[in-house]
Amino acid sequence: MIRATVRWESALPVQEALHLHVDDEKPNPDFEKYYVVALISDLGDLPGGRHSRSDDSSDDDDRTDRADRRMEVFKDYTRLERKDGPLHLEKVDEASRTGSRGPGVYFYFSRSNEISMDDKEVDFSTKVGATEIKARFTLKDMRYHGKLAL
Repeated sequence: MIRATVRWESALPVQEALHLHVDDEKPNPDFEKYYVVALISDLGDLPGGRHSRSDDSSDDDDRTDRADRRMEVFKDYTRLERKDGPLHLEKVDEASRTGSRGPGVYFYFSRSNEISMDDKEVDFSTKVGATEIKARFTLKDMRYHGKLAL
């Protein structure tokens, strides 16, 4: 069984809670270009994950190859859907790039197709092995200071 948290990483309240701003004035530039959804879970063989350390370089190469294949599978099976259709997945990245944010994966969806309150809900789905992971985000619950915060 996989235990995971799906979090809208680029949402302003999440940025503020995790101190993800570059400085006090500007948000992370990735969050201006992308809707970023995080899948936080110990996914095993991702580079930098706790299962990826080894003294044997051939084991490291093997794990890197498996992680690369896993990222390609994520690209094939990950969706962010709204009323007006899916958003384009631009890139997938390992989630443990800053401090203690935990192992997992970030999914970057282009903001070129804006999500609005009219969409009412946004559904995220991906696969980890044979397990499908789904999350529904209700947009009326994602307002912050009166504005949609994605």
